[in-house]
Amino acid sequence: MPDLFQLKIDLFRETDRSSIILMASILDNALATRIAGSVCFSPNNSEFDYIFRFEGPMGTFSSRMEIACIFGVIEDATYAQLNIIREMRNARAHSRHVLTFADPILSAVAKRLALSDGVTPFLESEMDRPEFIKLAFILEGLFVLKSIFDGRKAAREKIIKMIGERPLQREPLPEKSPKL
Repeated sequence: MPDLFQLKIDLFRETDRSSIILMASILDNALATRIAGSVCFSPNNSEFDYIFRFEGPMGTFSSRMEIACIFGVIEDATYAQLNIIREMRNARAHSRHVLTFADPILSAVAKRLALSDGVTPFLESEMDRPEFIKLAFILEGLFVLKSIFDGRKAAREKIIKMIGERPLQREPLPEKSPKL
């Protein structure tokens, strides 16, 4: 399990597109690891690669999510959040247009993720600034990552403790420039 605080910093430094795609990739890999640890045998590297190959039964993010939920590896709420992140990843990875957390469509999906059943410390009224939306997305992604391995209750406690121990660094944001 990576250092969640460092991962938060690293993902926040990425472009919006990269942070979404990287978060989805991290969660996809976490699901594969968690599923592999839940089967009745310990797959070696070759077996792991075969089971989770792209054309295989657990080769896609969506198939891993479904298998993990059906067999109780993850909770329904974690599945729902993973599905939102998967949709965001697909929108970003397959779009020719630059989409950022400032775009209404992407920000609406990120808000749905963050304000549902997560750990985001922001009020809905604060979620109109792209920087807060991006940070909320990252925090929810970390919450989902921890939920995959430890369940939502333990994950919630860990992420809230992390936020409390190391407060969010809210640098003063520049005022919006007036329209000319």
